Amino acid sequence: MTRYTPTFTLYAFSGLGADARVFESLDLPCRVEVVEWVKPGVEESLSSYASRLANEVNTRHPFGLLGVSFGGAIVQEVASIVQPEFSVLVSAPQSSASLTFPGLRRLLSRSLLVALPTRWFVPPTTITQFLFGSTSKSLLAEILRDTDPTFAKWATLQLMCWKGAENNTTSFWIHGDRDRLIRAPHGERLWIVEGGQHFMIVDRADEVSMRVREFLADAGF
Repeated sequence: MTRYTPTFTLYAFSGLGADARVFESLDLPCRVEVVEWVKPGVEESLSSYASRLANEVNTRHPFGLLGVSFGGAIVQEVASIVQPEFSVLVSAPQSSASLTFPGLRRLLSRSLLVALPTRWFVPPTTITQFLFGSTSKSLLAEILRDTDPTFAKWATLQLMCWKGAENNTTSFWIHGDRDRLIRAPHGERLWIVEGGQHFMIVDRADEVSMRVREFLADAGF
């Protein structure tokens, strides 16, 4: 028997530059509340930013966290503050070491990255579609068009030096074996989606939804 009730909420954090649209195709047995990004301080750390977003979580009722890509890093930081019943991390990093382009940290100093034009942090659609491997090209193009390059630059800089977050939350990971941006994490509660790429939260929404339900059922939630 499910423990979910109308008061149970899964707070969702989207990827870098993305929004609620990436969650619209999911079919989950609970209320999903998307936490909107807010403007970060120029030198604000990921943990500081996450602490502000944690204020959007109502801890008076049972809740969990769902993070996708960059949002997964935020979820791990938020979880250490609000202590959810569980966290679900889709196509998400465990730290900057999970990124498939860590060599950039050696080739480019932080000062040089800061000096790069802000517009460079939102790649052309053709490049992004290759990296994300998306079949939902129109939606991805819309998200790119709406992406705030200033936020994208800040988030990229923070993610490239993120060391991960320590918390005691039960975490369920779902990752595609063809993700070109983030390496699959290590852990027991991990489901690898064969052929899954970075945008599978949309492209493989049915399978992602099924795996989330199975993870939670197995854990007794």
